[in-house]
Amino acid sequence: GWVHIDARHVSGSHPHGAGDLFSAGTTRIQLSQAAAKVVVKGRRVTIDPERQIQTFEKKIVVNKQKALVRVVVDTKDNSVVTMFPAITGP
Repeated sequence: GWVHIDARHVSGSHPHGAGDLFSAGTTRIQLSQAAAKVVVKGRRVTIDPERQIQTFEKKIVVNKQKALVRVVVDTKDNSVVTMFPAITGP
């Protein structure tokens, strides 16, 4: 997940192009802390709480950028699949 997050949502170097980006210079530590906060204190977006893949969102500040941050988690191993600032819409 972290390689994808960096390429698609931090550096913008993903082969399919950049997605919604966190502000330049955002670190993995900042993203890890933000992901934990979104999952614990955010709103569950996934309708079925029994699904293995769950999505959470919360409006927070990451590296001086305030945005609605979405975090997708695989509950089988509690890994972050992806996370991004939801800037351009659904």
